[in-house]
Amino acid sequence: MADRGWRPQLTAWVDRVDLVWGRMGVPAGERAELRAQLVRDLAQAVAEGAPLSELLDVDPARLAQDVVSSLGLTPVAPTAPAPAPPGRGAVARVVVGGLVGVAVGGLVSVLPVLAAMGWAFHHVPPGSARESAAILAAYAVAGLVTALAGGIGVSVACDDVPAPARPLRRGTLGLLASGAVATVLAVGYAATTGYSTAPGVVLTEVVLVVGVVVAGLALVGQRVVRAGG
Repeated sequence: MADRGWRPQLTAWVDRVDLVWGRMGVPAGERAELRAQLVRDLAQAVAEGAPLSELLDVDPARLAQDVVSSLGLTPVAPTAPAPAPPGRGAVARVVVGGLVGVAVGGLVSVLPVLAAMGWAFHHVPPGSARESAAILAAYAVAGLVTALAGGIGVSVACDDVPAPARPLRRGTLGLLASGAVATVLAVGYAATTGYSTAPGVVLTEVVLVVGVVVAGLALVGQRVVRAGG
């Protein structure tokens, strides 16, 4: 580049050719040799009076590919860096996203449950099997809606995973399982108190339910972190 005919535009053009070689996976050592040879050829062309515009009109990408093909080089495709594994923050995101989804799903399902219970109380004989079945069905639907909403919350929290359907499925199933366990524990505890409505008893039941749900979401989060989705 000591030649007085060399121009900064040529340096920029050579940089573009070199960049294409890098994207093609040409090893650094061979790239350096190819670049040096290209600079020598251009310097000679400039010294012999080749128009600068003519040199710059050559497509850098096309030239880079032609050089590699003519020399019979076999570029190695560059490997993308492995994504950093999710850390504890990913598990926390799953728990928070699932709880938000559960809260929204619970609020959405309250009205249908109340409507179904009201219908059962007015149209079905009290204490009958039909009344129990209607109330049970209403609670089952509410549970499914709440679990699905929680699964959606988990999926939204894991929007960076390659297969967002997996967190949705795992979150929903995990919430259904943890919800069933929480119900058994809460009802069992309530039975030991004679189904008392004392504030302390109710608070304990709430803590049991929330604790089991959070534990279930944490397990789902760990599964998502390990499996990457």
